Amino acid sequence: MKKILFILLIFLIPQAQAFEDYLILSDDPVSSISWSDDEVISAVPVLTIDNKKNTIILKAKKEGKAVLTIETDVGSKLIAVEVSEDKTVVEDIEGFTSFKLDKAEKWNK
Repeated sequence: MKKILFILLIFLIPQAQAFEDYLILSDDPVSSISWSDDEVISAVPVLTIDNKKNTIILKAKKEGKAVLTIETDVGSKLIAVEVSEDKTVVEDIEGFTSFKLDKAEKWNK
């Protein structure tokens, strides 16, 4: 009976999903960041050794769409982010470079 219950629990528990996190680098120093949906993404500014204040870690939490607003000395930029169960898509914006933190592209093949 315990074995049957254990097998049923395995099938009934939702499958875990791993979302891709990103490292976003700005050409200009970042003064503040905000995002449109706390349930979909979060972002953390990172202070580097050279104190440039141009690095952000983007953490995907669940599926959905959100907009990341980055304030720099030059002005503010909006970056669209779409999180799905198999990938996270970060819009390419001039002045910003994004890298996946989880795996390099060549390893995904």
